[in-house]
Amino acid sequence: MTATTLTIPSTPLDTLAAALAERGHALLAPVDFARFASATIGELDTLKPSWDALPPDAHLRDGGRYRRRRHASFVVEAREVRLVAQRAHWQPVEYNALHGGIERWFEPIDGAVLAAPA
Repeated sequence: MTATTLTIPSTPLDTLAAALAERGHALLAPVDFARFASATIGELDTLKPSWDALPPDAHLRDGGRYRRRRHASFVVEAREVRLVAQRAHWQPVEYNALHGGIERWFEPIDGAVLAAPA
């Protein structure tokens, strides 16, 4: 048996806006995402360990343990991005029929992640 590589189709950065308007979603290649985020691949890679430290989502009505989360809220005004006080994540049941309609309080995003250049 020979190994094969799966090629994942990505959206070129210069067509991102059109793809979002047309399909409502897009997948950027790592180099394009780094450009979009005004970061380097190395800066983004420093965030990888934080994914291993996500606590389980304790608010799953079906009793599942398949989601892991942290949460933060920001206010964006002009070119300023400001962290605001921790608050619940909330979605209406019309948007999330299974887990909506309740306040879900998650652990805050780690300070090291918030302080990272990326």
